[in-house]
Amino acid sequence: MRHRLRRQLMPHYAVGGLLLAGEAAHLAGLATGDPAAVAGMVGASTAGGALVAGAMLRERIPADRKRWAAACAAGGCAWLATAAGAGVTWDTAALLLAGGYALALPHWRRHRIPHPGAVPLADPAAVEDATSIPQLWRANVGAPDGPLPGSYLTDQAEIPYGEAYTAQLRPGRQDIGSVLARLNLIASGLLLTGPEDLVVDRHPSGDSSKVLLKVLTHSPIRETVWFTGPDYDPETGTIGLGPFADGQDEARWRLYSEDSMWGGVIIGGPGSGKSMLSENIAISAAATGCTVILYGDPQEGASSPALARYAHWPALGTDQILDMLRALERACQWRAKENAAYGLRGFTPSLARPGILVIIDECHRVFRIEEARELADWLAREGRKVGIALLVLSQYAGLETFGGKESLRASIMAGNTVVLRTASKTTRNILAGLEGIDPATLPAIPGYAYQVDTTGKGRTAPFRSRRVKDPEGWLARTPQADLDALVVNALGPVYTERGARAEAALETLRAEVEALKAGAITLSATGPTRPPAPARDHARPAGSSSSAGLGAVVAFPTFPAPAGRERDGAQVTQAQAAVLAAIAAGHTTPAAIRAATGWGETYVRRLLGELLDKGLITKPASGRYALVEQDQATG
Repeated sequence: MRHRLRRQLMPHYAVGGLLLAGEAAHLAGLATGDPAAVAGMVGASTAGGALVAGAMLRERIPADRKRWAAACAAGGCAWLATAAGAGVTWDTAALLLAGGYALALPHWRRHRIPHPGAVPLADPAAVEDATSIPQLWRANVGAPDGPLPGSYLTDQAEIPYGEAYTAQLRPGRQDIGSVLARLNLIASGLLLTGPEDLVVDRHPSGDSSKVLLKVLTHSPIRETVWFTGPDYDPETGTIGLGPFADGQDEARWRLYSEDSMWGGVIIGGPGSGKSMLSENIAISAAATGCTVILYGDPQEGASSPALARYAHWPALGTDQILDMLRALERACQWRAKENAAYGLRGFTPSLARPGILVIIDECHRVFRIEEARELADWLAREGRKVGIALLVLSQYAGLETFGGKESLRASIMAGNTVVLRTASKTTRNILAGLEGIDPATLPAIPGYAYQVDTTGKGRTAPFRSRRVKDPEGWLARTPQADLDALVVNALGPVYTERGARAEAALETLRAEVEALKAGAITLSATGPTRPPAPARDHARPAGSSSSAGLGAVVAFPTFPAPAGRERDGAQVTQAQAAVLAAIAAGHTTPAAIRAATGWGETYVRRLLGELLDKGLITKPASGRYALVEQDQATG
């Protein structure tokens, strides 16, 4: 220690030495009897010695210290001469201490006591609680045998409902999809209740090798979130669905944007809350004052009794839904003509020209009908810019739900996509934007869902939809806009007579139920002994009437096979066969074929094009068609 402080102690040694030298000189003066002479001799000797030492060391003394060294030497000589004559008294000692330490200050400034070296911090891993989130991640998730080997957590931050971390992934090996695909294992590794305690977002830095991980300790969606009223924002054209799991903002359904109206899809298994979510959307959409709600339910109103009762046009059963889609095709075509006639760009909702939101529950039961599938595909692609949108609900997100038609699925999902818990174990990686998430593993919480960002500006994150306690009451208190005259006339009698048709269908349904109660219908393992009415996707031959009676089975007319070609070899579909039958019966124009089959213009036009491509029909005259063999016979 003394060696380390030797430079700091030198002024003390110098002052002490002067005290001793001064007292010795004073005693020498007393001994000789002439203190003044001794004092003069001591002063002269000291000064001379200082001059000699200064001359010898002038090359070693830095230029900025020479004046300081001269002052120290002069002060020391003067004090020593004074002490030799007067002795070391309180006054002379005080003078030495004050002057000596004042002159020592520059020396001490140059030779400060050094600060102790920084003590290295302990390894965070050594001081972290073994049950802390970063430590659990390191041990169970980022371990070599963990679900995300080599990953780790940094940048811990407190958020209102828990903690947020940056999860650093292995570049080129892992991404946000890797995290989403392993949420259940991550929740297990972090000793959490389940994946509902985790929220994964893209990192604000834009670095795809990082994700923002939020660990929720008291999520706002653990308890039921109740619907308190319509939530439509006219500035953004969106409807509030419910809070995100981390409490930051709300999931919102895009209904309108500039020049467009949007639909979407809600996927969820039984009891997941998909119909409840559609009621939430319908109430807020109706409350805009410029949106009309149409509702189709193959289960004849069982999916949502509230919408079946209060929708502007409820279509209950696949027959009525097919009629609705045909009418909407006409409305879509006439609105497009209206745009062209008046130079309108796209669609902007108004009271005079409202948007039409068509909600179809259990859509897989509708889209397996070829005509319905083709009509829906056309509406999904063309309806956006004329204010007609499809919102469809089903239990499965695969192509089967959309009748195997990818363009239909893509067009509908371009608007909005919400996924709730499903019962299917084969739904992973089939939804764009939600790769890795298996809806079958989502928490069994009604209304818990993932919203898929389809705009590139939002979030793909879990939320909980608001539960509508009294959907019938809300819809009854929310009057809807009236359709404009052009759409009413384009829809035709199937719309204007919808009330009477719905009442007749309800009476028929009640009669069937009462008949079964009375035992008038005998059920067997293969179904009722009285066969049901033919499905509407089966073609009606020319001249046939719907008065054939309930359960009458109408066979397709036969027609001669074209020359050199077998019917099976041509791979004719049932719908194509119906068109061929109509042409064979003399219905050779598109209008006549539509009248014979009951199908819409777009669908018939597509079927005629397919038959032309197959070489089964020709077009010998403008607007008329003929079977190949008929054309050959007349030629």
